[in-house]
Amino acid sequence: LAITPEKKAEFKDKYGKGWEEAVADSSLFNLAQLQAKVVPDMSVADIETKWRAGTTMKLAPGLYVSKMEEEKVFVINGFYGSMREKFT
Repeated sequence: LAITPEKKAEFKDKYGKGWEEAVADSSLFNLAQLQAKVVPDMSVADIETKWRAGTTMKLAPGLYVSKMEEEKVFVINGFYGSMREKFT
């Protein structure tokens, strides 16, 4: 992902962890990765609820990240699964 230096700084300020650190320690996931590796039995509706309850920030147009506190991970566009279900 192409994240600007300003957004990387905002990420660190908001979450207390650097963008590169989150990538390197595998605490940053897209929805598919989250479902496969972290919460395979959680519904997309439950993922979205937890994602929206977390601290969210906009990284770029159409690209949002939120920290899911209980799982201790950052998730990109955690709302996408619910949105996809509504339109397919």
